[in-house]
Amino acid sequence: MKTITFYSYKGGVGRSLALANIANRLAEFGKKVCMLDFDLEAPGLHIKFSDSIGKSGIKGGLVDYIHKFTTENIVPENILDYVTEVNSFNEGGGTVSLIAAGNTTREEYWKKLSHINWTKLFYEKDSLGVDFFFNLKFQIENQLSPDVLLIDSRTGITDIAGVTMSIMADEVVLFAANNTENLDGIGQVLCSLAVPSNSLRNTVPKINIVLSRIPYFTKAKDKPREANAKSTALRILNEKLEHKKIKDFVVEKIFVVHSEPELEMREEIRMHHRNDDLLGQSVTSADYLELFQELTHDVAVDSQEVDELDNFMRANMLVEKAQKSKVREDQISLLKEAIQLYPRFSFAYLYLGIVYLEADLCTEAIANLEIAETLNPQLADNAEYFKGHAFVKQGKLDVAINLFEHQMEVESNVIGSLSMLGIISYRKKDYEKSLMYYQQAVDQDPENPSLWNGYANSLRVLKRYNEGFEAVYKSLELNPQHILANTTLAELNGSIGNYREFYKNLDLAFSLGLTNKDFQQMIDEDEFYLYFMNDENFKKILDKYKIDVKWKGAQKNI
Repeated sequence: MKTITFYSYKGGVGRSLALANIANRLAEFGKKVCMLDFDLEAPGLHIKFSDSIGKSGIKGGLVDYIHKFTTENIVPENILDYVTEVNSFNEGGGTVSLIAAGNTTREEYWKKLSHINWTKLFYEKDSLGVDFFFNLKFQIENQLSPDVLLIDSRTGITDIAGVTMSIMADEVVLFAANNTENLDGIGQVLCSLAVPSNSLRNTVPKINIVLSRIPYFTKAKDKPREANAKSTALRILNEKLEHKKIKDFVVEKIFVVHSEPELEMREEIRMHHRNDDLLGQSVTSADYLELFQELTHDVAVDSQEVDELDNFMRANMLVEKAQKSKVREDQISLLKEAIQLYPRFSFAYLYLGIVYLEADLCTEAIANLEIAETLNPQLADNAEYFKGHAFVKQGKLDVAINLFEHQMEVESNVIGSLSMLGIISYRKKDYEKSLMYYQQAVDQDPENPSLWNGYANSLRVLKRYNEGFEAVYKSLELNPQHILANTTLAELNGSIGNYREFYKNLDLAFSLGLTNKDFQQMIDEDEFYLYFMNDENFKKILDKYKIDVKWKGAQKNI
């Protein structure tokens, strides 16, 4: 059993979240993992796994275990009484179990914590604290038999932090934010850990330093700032070791975990098959993967597992390249290569389905979207949403309606589904229903110019022109260069006989990028343009932008 302790001098640096990600990924690769929450005053591992812990919740934990010993002089014999099973939904056959700090929702937890006599446990004559925690580790190893024990340490310079690192750990991960207080704090801990005599085993555990909450700079001119932060941290920590005259240990590398707005707002586990979509998009996920490789190179000993992780890393890079590419053929090629490397990469299938959809290859899009949701049920709602788009393009409107209505029922992609239902109703010439859907959509997202345009267009075909103008002006207020809103404004002006404004706004729409394909679809769906098909000014605009359309309706003159 390999034991890794995650420590930080101060809280709020992402230590527990990193541990949770490492635990989940180990389970994905078939490993049996036990997590031990020693952060007794501010425990958080049970919250990181709140969606995966059964309805029974946490019945007991480490505080109950310690309290029993300190008050009754009884060492609990069965560690399983204090274990919470975590349903990690992994596909690799591994498991994750948690020895939580305890049930923090109960007043009894805090009473027990306050009654633990740490002085008696560690400092009185014949104290048994060290032996007690050695025995705890022994029980975990023998009764749970995990491949890896991950310990979330108490913050600060404390006895418990010392126990989790000097007594229990084979390897230590020291987390610090990029500031003087954090670096000074882990510098003190580093200097203590680097002295073999400070450990009961007279050895120095493997030590990893992680600089966390570092902004991710996208501009090349800002990239040196991260490198400077890492080099400065290296210098500070090695200077502390020199000052303490520790010559046999040097910090050679610093890992980085970047900050990410989504994680700052809501923490979630990224290294998980159900979040393969995030692995393909998130710089933080790539940081976790690098740290994961460092911590587990001697755990994932099965060559097939190592190859699989390597393939995933390479596939992940290919997906990133696909996302950055603006050439559709390159995107498809890169995503296919990623899937070949890592056939379970559900987001690669999802993204490939979306790319095919954008290329109007609807059959291929649906096939890949269905594979994505089969591999990863967590992606089902998104896959069904984009399948709905594909069915609309194929003209299978009733099938699409069922999918989008289901999205509404499960409260997924609600605004997008309302918009699509508005489009479908418009194409089915049910303009009142189209207006209803767009009304609901703009009520929920009043800053969306596309929704206001859809609302305006529905009002136009219902001949509610004054309200239509109000809605389209709202769209253009939000985005003056919105192509379809300028088109709708042209159509509204043409509907009331203001042909000068019709020509002007239509010309503007083409200049902004209205395509031949999109304009052809407008003509096919709406008889409005039949009235202009022989109009010379109208023809001049089409000729100006090399627009060639096919007329299906009877010829009419303006």
